[in-house]
Amino acid sequence: MKSLVAVFLIGSLIGTCFAQDPGWPREKTNASGALIYYQPQLDEWKEFRQLEARMAVSIKATGRQPTVGVI
Repeated sequence: MKSLVAVFLIGSLIGTCFAQDPGWPREKTNASGALIYYQPQLDEWKEFRQLEARMAVSIKATGRQPTVGVI
């Protein structure tokens, strides 16, 4: 019985986590413009302690052309 309850709870938690993922790319906006950021790409994971990654971004001020870059 306890294992059945544990499986049910784990399944509920996993389902909730996947339902809240907004997907990529993600966007933040306010009155002055918008920031769009894309899924990070992992380059290296040194000795499982230090991650090196990059992420593309697009910044667009209201009424202007977007500026694209990499972080």
